[in-house]
Amino acid sequence: MALSLLALLAFYCSYLVVGLKQKHAPGEDLSLSEFASRKVGRVVGGVCEACILGASVGGCAVYLNFTGQILSQV
Repeated sequence: MALSLLALLAFYCSYLVVGLKQKHAPGEDLSLSEFASRKVGRVVGGVCEACILGASVGGCAVYLNFTGQILSQV
């Protein structure tokens, strides 16, 4: 239940940030961390970049772990 609520919160926050990005920088090709750096500050942009990197590494780790378990059974 708690993970479902966290997933909904993360989705809603992403939805809000993408909406703000489209409103304040419609024609620019900015990443979310670049947009956060521009609007809030470099520290927040760095934290945003670190969170994106952590989520990417975590997703890859889960995929590799799952694939390794499946392959060890075959």
